[in-house]
Amino acid sequence: MSENRKGDIQPYFIRNMILAPELENVQGLMPYDPDDRERLKKDIAENGIREPIKGYVEGNKFYILAGATRFEIAKELNTDGRFDMVPVERLDILNDPAEREQFCIDDNVNRRHLTGKQKGVLIDRLLKADPAQSNNSIAKKTNTSDKTVNARRKALEAGSEIPNLKKRKGKDGKEKSAKKIKN
Repeated sequence: MSENRKGDIQPYFIRNMILAPELENVQGLMPYDPDDRERLKKDIAENGIREPIKGYVEGNKFYILAGATRFEIAKELNTDGRFDMVPVERLDILNDPAEREQFCIDDNVNRRHLTGKQKGVLIDRLLKADPAQSNNSIAKKTNTSDKTVNARRKALEAGSEIPNLKKRKGKDGKEKSAKKIKN
């Protein structure tokens, strides 16, 4: 998503930062492993925050889309003022909350080692949000296979949680017969 970057990495006051609602919506779907969190906390204590926290600015607040764990750790470690300011990358992330939420999912899927169950929850969420998406499209967003998405789709359709559509949007955004897409 580098095309969405607005500028350089800048320091930002931690007291003016909060989790974006889009991140709060998906953060619980992808919990951070406690051992990984401890390793990250130790690294931040020794070396500072090396990867900037990403988000957008509205008013005088920086809304975090990526880096919630780094943000929380910085707050915990900020007993001496060392983390009053942290590096942020302001993203020109469009005005659509759905696109910001997808950015949060993409960032977490690419960073974390998600369990099969966690990936299944993400797939279900995307299918329920837009059942017309092709399996390949959802597979790409969740770093899974189209066969995995198809299995989740069939289960949701069988439980009447999503409709069984005759047409789906292919990767190119065009509607095609679900039978022609075959995934």
